[in-house]
Amino acid sequence: MKRKLIYKIFKNIALLIFLSFMLLLAIQIYIQNNEKKEKVDILKNYDANLLRTLLNGEKESLSSLAVLMANDYKIKILLENKDKKNLLEYINNKFKILENAFQINEIHIVDKNGNSVVSVIDYLYGKHRDMNNNNILSFRKDIKHALTKKEPVFATFVCRYIVGIRAIYPIKDRNVLLGAISLGKSYQSIIDEMREYSHKKVFLLLYKDALQKCLKKDIYQSFKNKSSFSSKEFIIYGDINPSFLTVLDDKSISRYFIQKLKSKTYLYDFYPIKDYSGVEIGKIGVISDLSFIYEDYYLSAIFTGFVFIILLSFLFILLRKQQRLLDTKIQELNMLTENILKRNFSILKIYKNITNPKDELDELKIKIIKMGFELKDYIDQLNQKIKQFRKESFIDALTGALNRRALSKIGNAVFEQAKLKNIPLSAIVLDIDFFKKINDTYGHHIGDEVLKHLVNLIKNIISKRDILIRFGGEEFVILLPGADKKTAFEIAEKIRKKVKESPIKLPDGTVIKYTISAGVDTLIEDDEDIIELIIRSDENLYKAKNTGRNKVVD
Repeated sequence: MKRKLIYKIFKNIALLIFLSFMLLLAIQIYIQNNEKKEKVDILKNYDANLLRTLLNGEKESLSSLAVLMANDYKIKILLENKDKKNLLEYINNKFKILENAFQINEIHIVDKNGNSVVSVIDYLYGKHRDMNNNNILSFRKDIKHALTKKEPVFATFVCRYIVGIRAIYPIKDRNVLLGAISLGKSYQSIIDEMREYSHKKVFLLLYKDALQKCLKKDIYQSFKNKSSFSSKEFIIYGDINPSFLTVLDDKSISRYFIQKLKSKTYLYDFYPIKDYSGVEIGKIGVISDLSFIYEDYYLSAIFTGFVFIILLSFLFILLRKQQRLLDTKIQELNMLTENILKRNFSILKIYKNITNPKDELDELKIKIIKMGFELKDYIDQLNQKIKQFRKESFIDALTGALNRRALSKIGNAVFEQAKLKNIPLSAIVLDIDFFKKINDTYGHHIGDEVLKHLVNLIKNIISKRDILIRFGGEEFVILLPGADKKTAFEIAEKIRKKVKESPIKLPDGTVIKYTISAGVDTLIEDDEDIIELIIRSDENLYKAKNTGRNKVVD
């Protein structure tokens, strides 16, 4: 009897501990798996926001060029006089400049009736120039819309020569419609730029039926020959692993999917491309390497399992030793059992508040309780970290610049590096003069466009190692690693002049001119963190504000 009772107690305790640990292990693996999914979702959202930002940048750039060309006085004169020869020569010269600077692939001018006047196209596989007087309204619905509604149009298109995006803008002279100008840029050029700016693998997937319907036969064949891959249903342009093609199912590609290739794991994100009529003609694909996320997940799961195995092994050994000691405690256990059978639970009170263990059984009870609390605290900490990770975001949704939260992470890291390596570090604090007046006059949505316009100007001036942060409202901070005060002043002055010379143009033709004021300072030995440098630069900004604005003070 004694042996059976001891074995039964040992078996029940061992089973209870094993099941508890298995439950905790399952919970831990579940939490780690959710954390992995959270990281993948964050990466997907980042890719989506990045692609949206890049495409919006292309749209704004192309639309701005269309506005400038539509307001070119010489174009208006030549179009009004129907001087096709000189207009073609003039547009051809403009095309060379825009092609080199912005990778423009097409400029097309039509008169107010929709008749083609001049067309200049560089379709990657050849060049096309003509002055044919064909009416194109039957197949150019975008131009028809621009001429009929007398408003700009932006759309994706497939024409006889290229696949890309177009910005069409009406040409007017004193509110009299003369025609319209269409600027086009191929998706091949856009994909190449996206790859360069995002540092990711980006590719273009186009459906063959859409291409064959519009492209000329020789152009389609050249496009097909120079593509990365061609199947029965689609053509792919860009850098892509051939093994990816095995999972494609013609046009039923999902929003995203994950693929494992040997030791690597990749996320494929797809974003549909629709033409002016809303018909999907293909997709833009972005490939992200998830290997680091999955490696962390597997290593964490293995480590957690290993720790749980070690803990379980230790407890079973301890219980085995307690089994031998229980032989001398059998009378006490029998007495306790008899009292429980008689429902005399008052005897349990002596075990209620065990603080100083008198034997191994009490010690085991305390360890189990203590272990439960420790595991609960550990899981609570993990949940807190997951919540904190969800809240962290370093990108300003409006402008695409870093936000103020990033300052404590990135800014202090740059500060520490400058201190450690004894290299100069300067800061520019700037804001828009009379920004409230812009919001009050034109509305907050126009104020947002001004902020985005300013950020784009700044990004085109500063280098890739420089850090642009939206500090709050219309105020921005630029950290310049390696730049002394003189260099920082020159950069700030360059930004100030560029802003003054680059007014923002609204779709209705309204031109908004604005200026900025800036304060500059550089790191000194007594600075304890990046904030002290920013405070001094901010004080110089207010000096600039108080002494007339539209200036830089160091």
